[in-house]
Amino acid sequence: MASTASATGRTVGPSTIYFDEPTDDWLEEVSIAGRRTKPRIDSRSAIARYAVRKLMNEMTPEQVIEAIRAESAATAHTKPGRPRH
Repeated sequence: MASTASATGRTVGPSTIYFDEPTDDWLEEVSIAGRRTKPRIDSRSAIARYAVRKLMNEMTPEQVIEAIRAESAATAHTKPGRPRH
């Protein structure tokens, strides 16, 4: 994948993003829906860029971090872990 120049002239290269299974499944559903339309929109990168741009418009970086922390704290007790004796 080639690097591209951003609006500021800075070269932006590819990034690797890892998704959990439910998120990956949802991205696949969006990709399938996008293949049925014209113009086709079935790029996971395009979907992720759209989602991040939307998030940038709706929340500050601090709000994003706080939301992630709150979500992690809410699900922390439901994750299976090593049994404690």
